[in-house]
Amino acid sequence: MILGIGTDNTLLMRKTVQAPWEKLGSRPPALAAMTVLRNGVILGIGKDTTLWKQELSGTYKQIPLSQAVKGAATLKDGTLVGVGLDHQLWTRATLTSSWNLVPGSGMVLSVAVMPDGKLLGVGVDNQLWTRATLTSPWVQVPNSGAVKSVAVLPDGTLVAVGLENALWTRATLSSAWVQVPHSAPVVSVAAYPVACDP
Repeated sequence: MILGIGTDNTLLMRKTVQAPWEKLGSRPPALAAMTVLRNGVILGIGKDTTLWKQELSGTYKQIPLSQAVKGAATLKDGTLVGVGLDHQLWTRATLTSSWNLVPGSGMVLSVAVMPDGKLLGVGVDNQLWTRATLTSPWVQVPNSGAVKSVAVLPDGTLVAVGLENALWTRATLSSAWVQVPHSAPVVSVAAYPVACDP
């Protein structure tokens, strides 16, 4: 399942890449991006750069002292990786922990996690970059632009938002981008895991 944020700030869902967008639940706060925690809970990143956790009721609750990030992803061990306003990576062990800078980890706009645990980032150049571990160097993916947000499905398919807010897919890191026809414009995407930890 793919989550998206529409240009009108509506939270959207697609059951498959080719399925139409559907509105998902109650209207969230003004979000710039989102990720899905390992337990399946949606974690929004507000336009105010703070984190918002979806409650069981479908409403959102602000996480105290959680600014200033503009994107996030969840590692396999549950660690939250955020993209700071400085385009560097920051980690947070729990939702209530403080952010810790990952030295030498910029310059990215968006981050996702591949099925093998590698990090996938969208650089400030709108190209894709991979990072084997949190402390490894970034390696550019050739011919991978121009996108502004990326998510990775459990089967490894990449789903991205192009600069024109259209949805694009890429079967592998080295495949060509293919535009998804008739997709409403979105500003950010996230992948919902097929199965979440209890």
